[in-house]
Amino acid sequence: MFKKRSTVLTLSVIVATTSVIAGCGKETETTASAAPSAASTAAASSATPTAKASNIKGEVTFMTYRDDLLNSWYPAVLKEFEAKYPGVKVITSTSKNFRDDVKVKMVANEMPDVVTLPLYEYADSLKKEYLLSLDDQFPNLVSDWEGLGSSKADDQKIYGLPYGLATYGVIYNKKIFSDLKLTPPKTLDELLATAKKIKSAGFIGLVADMKPIWTFETYAKPIPRFFNDSFKAYQHSMTETDAPFTADSPYGKTFQLVQKIAQAGVFEADPVSYDWEPMKADYAAGKIGMYYGYSQQLAQFYTPDSPVQPKDMGFIPMPYDNTGGPYKVAYEPDWSLSISKKAKNPEAAKALYTFLMDEKYKAYAEQTGVLSARKSVTITNAALDEFNSYKPVKVFNEGDDSQWKTISDKAQINYNQELISVALGKDINAKLDELNGKWKKARAAVK
Repeated sequence: MFKKRSTVLTLSVIVATTSVIAGCGKETETTASAAPSAASTAAASSATPTAKASNIKGEVTFMTYRDDLLNSWYPAVLKEFEAKYPGVKVITSTSKNFRDDVKVKMVANEMPDVVTLPLYEYADSLKKEYLLSLDDQFPNLVSDWEGLGSSKADDQKIYGLPYGLATYGVIYNKKIFSDLKLTPPKTLDELLATAKKIKSAGFIGLVADMKPIWTFETYAKPIPRFFNDSFKAYQHSMTETDAPFTADSPYGKTFQLVQKIAQAGVFEADPVSYDWEPMKADYAAGKIGMYYGYSQQLAQFYTPDSPVQPKDMGFIPMPYDNTGGPYKVAYEPDWSLSISKKAKNPEAAKALYTFLMDEKYKAYAEQTGVLSARKSVTITNAALDEFNSYKPVKVFNEGDDSQWKTISDKAQINYNQELISVALGKDINAKLDELNGKWKKARAAVK
């Protein structure tokens, strides 16, 4: 799952939260040899260890946020790795509270050797303290990568490589559209009219899926950027006033858009209680007409035997107004893969890293539906081809203004949650006043 939050982690935050979150969640751990399949057996038999590989030994801990892949894709891949490096044993783990558990492991000096991280949330000081810089280790690999802004610290070194690039769009069920004789919407009004027709036919018109909260970042993160030519510059301008949240600001316009969609009555019956896993199952079962989400989620909305298969999913830019496009679409890095600076068996950790990010990169990208972050790797995907046929205007993530992040964190503004409250009927002017109050207080505190 592609889960994000606009939070910059600092050491003080980690230390403060350790005692609270240490008992939260249940981490699962397995070895790479668990659940062998026919594919893994074939891969193992075809992998012949080299002389250099045979000299690399030891145990490597690998922690990934992709719990869905840990029991499906990774077993065969890691079986192949262990066949190539017979002296290395990979211990895998994941967690339902991944972000929090990784923080705890950092503080406790129990950082996994190879770990997936949302580096866009990590302060430069943490990257430098806990992670191995990759420039000197894998110069050729690093030079083949795009979207490294969030992986770089203020020392200009790279501390992780993103698995891919992500964009946002409307994932629609082609079967439902065909049966109801609908065409993909090209304006906001068409989107709402289409969603109403879908809902009147007994399906969910447009999913809200509010319970996880992070799911609303597809509105909170990209859409405000569409209402300003340089969102980072706009963020900086926010730091110069006590009342940046106005009706005609990017956030004000985003509130209005979300409330208009919500008031159209196209969401599911109980969006507040609708959770991520049930929603995915319902999409795969053909119960959902449209979902506004990440490009990676195309690979998560079906199972091998579900009624909905990849050929049944379309992907188009979100029509956030009535101009008819071309619409702006946001591009940003996915989670990254990093190596702990304190890896117990560094050569084994580096071997696993290059195996996953070099030899198996294309296979991972095809499996997960990410947009390739490697210049030398091209991924073919019918849904992404459809998306690009609309000739969207690409808006790349510039990174957040540092002072804006400081004030936002101090104000404890969760933009996903704020949008949800507006979608549920909170008066927009009252919400803007509330946010300005928090902002003014936080701005004064950090001056």
